[in-house]
Amino acid sequence: MLRQLWVAVGAALCVVVAATDHVHLRNQAATCTSVSVVGDATYCIDTATICGGTVGACPKQGDVASADCLPTLKSYFRGDGSTAECIAPADAECKAIPSGVLGCVFPSTISTTSPPHSSSLPPVPSTTNVDPTTIPHPTDEAVKVCSEDWGQCGGQSRTQRFSNCCHNATFACKAFNVYYSQCLPTVSTS
Repeated sequence: MLRQLWVAVGAALCVVVAATDHVHLRNQAATCTSVSVVGDATYCIDTATICGGTVGACPKQGDVASADCLPTLKSYFRGDGSTAECIAPADAECKAIPSGVLGCVFPSTISTTSPPHSSSLPPVPSTTNVDPTTIPHPTDEAVKVCSEDWGQCGGQSRTQRFSNCCHNATFACKAFNVYYSQCLPTVSTS
């Protein structure tokens, strides 16, 4: 009887350990954080402290994009003819972007040759220099107008760029993260 009890307890512990391992693996996959690179794709990095409102992590050379990979991007790579992906050509840097907030950008001079981390991919035949600050944006003219009180005054957007200035001199553009900044009063309004 005692032996049967130990067998039952042992079996139950195996189920608990297996279930715990399964949950751990699922949670481990959820730890990556999406980070957009200015003028490039979105990458998933394994840290919670990403570049944005404060200095943080950006994608590294050889990282593969998790979203927004388009054939027009310098990181775009078509492998054996059937698969295509965006691969970070260099370590992205966390620095101020034209909207005034911090964002991930690739260095102004990067090589688009195959990164060293992807040994299964053949090298890209040519090398091109890229300056991310010269990438045109369809709504650059809208940036020249300062934002109204309490309005959005900076941050990345897929459809629109915002100026990083406020129309009212008693308001200042405060960055909350890489996607949003707002014109807030510089003195208390109460």
